Amino acid sequence: MKKIIFLILFFLSYLANAEESGVKVDKDVEKFMTLYCEYWSDGDYKKIISEIYDIPFTLYEQDNTKVMKTEAEVEKFLVETFKSLEEKNYGHSIINGWESYKKDRDIIIIEMNFTRFLKNGKVMGEDERTASYIIRRKDKGFKILAAIPHTTVAE
Repeated sequence: MKKIIFLILFFLSYLANAEESGVKVDKDVEKFMTLYCEYWSDGDYKKIISEIYDIPFTLYEQDNTKVMKTEAEVEKFLVETFKSLEEKNYGHSIINGWESYKKDRDIIIIEMNFTRFLKNGKVMGEDERTASYIIRRKDKGFKILAAIPHTTVAE
């Protein structure tokens, strides 16, 4: 049921924001990012590791850069992040739209606008957050090589 509500909310928010932003994203990239948002909402670090993130994975935070060279390092980061989010009563996230999109052969740079919600349905933190991602098209789809969160990941 949670997934159906998530997909309906995503679809409605995407339609509302797609015209507003004017940023056009390839449908297959949009589908990939929607799946990522779903896995994130579920705290499914195993699927994020196996289907979404590439190794090495780089996280560019405001005060440091983390390069995770192994799946074990990515797993540790994600487990800690989801634990922190759970302690703050995190419920789920939705994609509001796209701030920018640049494609150069097999490399994609995308900035996503999203909202996080608490388990009680209230907005968690800022109404509209953004994060930038570097994605590579691979033989079996896409993988996120790096992320630049514009807010703290675990808040």
